[in-house]
Formats: sequence, C-alpha cells, structure tokens
Amino acid sequence: RQHALAALAYFPALFFKETALIFPLLILVYWLLVPSGSRWKQKTLGWLPYLGAVVVYTVIRVGVLGSFSQAPQSLRPTLRMLEGALALMGQHAKLFFWPARLSACRTCELGPSLRSPWPWLVLVVLLAALVLRKREPILTFLAAWWAVTLLPCLDIRLVSFPVADRFSYLPSVGLCLALAYAGLALLPARWPALRLASVAVAVLALVSSAWAVKDVLQVRTWHSNETLWTYSVQASPNAALPHLFQAALFQKRDNNLEAAEREYGDALRTNRSSG
Repeated sequence: RQHALAALAYFPALFFKETALIFPLLILVYWLLVPSGSRWKQKTLGWLPYLGAVVVYTVIRVGVLGSFSQAPQSLRPTLRMLEGALALMGQHAKLFFWPARLSACRTCELGPSLRSPWPWLVLVVLLAALVLRKREPILTFLAAWWAVTLLPCLDIRLVSFPVADRFSYLPSVGLCLALAYAGLALLPARWPALRLASVAVAVLALVSSAWAVKDVLQVRTWHSNETLWTYSVQASPNAALPHLFQAALFQKRDNNLEAAEREYGDALRTNRSSG
C-alpha cells in the first residue's frame, strides 16, 4: 500500500521531466547494494506500482507524440554512443569538482574528452565502489546514484545539448551525500582520534558557502535571453548552440544581419569541429 501511494505521487513527475524514468531503476540499485530484511518477493511486489506508472506514462506518451522517441535506432547501442557516454560522464565529473564558467550548454569534443583523465577516473572510482559494496554499501549506492541518474543524459542521440549544467543537478545529490557521509560518518568512525568530523564540517561548510555565493552571482545571467546567451557565448565559445541563439537575437531583435551572419558562421564552424 505504501509503495502504491508513493508510485501515485511519482506518476505526475514523469510528465514534467524524462529523467524521472530513472527512479524505478534507482530503487532496484538501492535494493541490490544496500542489505535489508525484506525478501525479493516483497521487493518485487513493492516495485510493480512504479513499473505500472512508467507503463501508463509510456502509453500516453506514444499516443500523444506518435512514438516514444524521435531518435533513430534509440534502443540500439553503438560504439560511438558508448564512447560518447564515457566522455560525457567525465565532463560531468569535472563539472562537479570544478564548477567554473558554468553555462547553459557547452560542447563535448569526443577525442579530447576521452584523452583527458576524467572519464577514466570515473571508471576507477565506480569499480572501486563496486568492490567495496559489501563493506560500505551506503557509499557504493551514493556513487551509483550519480551514475544511474546521469543515464538519460548520456546518449548523445537523445540530448539536444551535449553537456548542460542542469543535467548535473540531480546526479550531484548523490555525490554531495557521498562526500558528507564519508566526511561526517565514515572517516570519523574509522579514525576517531583524529577529530575528522570537525575538519570535515569546516571544509564542507567553507566549500558550500563559496558555491552558494557563486550560485547567487550566476542567477543574473538568467535574467533574459539576451543576458543568458551573451554570457553563454563568452563562457562556452566552442559550443555551437550559444552562437546559434545569439545569431537569432541579432536577427530578430536588432535586425543586425551582419552580426547574425557572423554568429551563424561561428555556430557552423564550432559544430563541425566538435564532431
């Protein structure tokens, strides 16, 4: 009954953002990684209402849109798709640990991204978390939270923006909780004499305060289309879409066809170079 009520509350979320589709999978990952007293028969019965919500949503979506997705061969994995997913995971990890020059959208060049250390560090950390799943199931689940909730944004055939900062919002919750759990519970319990809890609280408070100030300062760039895309072009000059939207602004708002032509040219050039 409790799961049925939770699924009823979950159902409307599916119509607001496709990322909500990942919630039933996140529940399964939690049950797989974190021990509990419930048997799998009970878990399966509890999971069925969420599956039912997804099925009903899928029927409605196909009925309204004609298909679930417009992407060609959306269910067929390819090597390029897997390489792109790995590169995007690395970009999102970098964005979490170094949230500089935030932008509405940014490019992700496959070759340079795969040659950077970030995607390979992600693989190492996720594999290490799986190895430690019996000793630290909560930490493993929180690391898995990040990877699982990123899944809808990793198929380069389905996303309009290669990398958008907002794609990291929900996955970042898992990493934030993992850092808090490790700093406030796990490490102090292992080495109580070092008073790591106090140090962790001070560090987390300092970092959180700095990020909060940065967030407040960043809000002004979303004041209007003009401020958003002007800033996005400056923050992500190698991304095609900011140039494209900036060109549309020059054309429709200012009737400045020369500036619009220049921005359209930059959009085409950056789109070709990004592959």
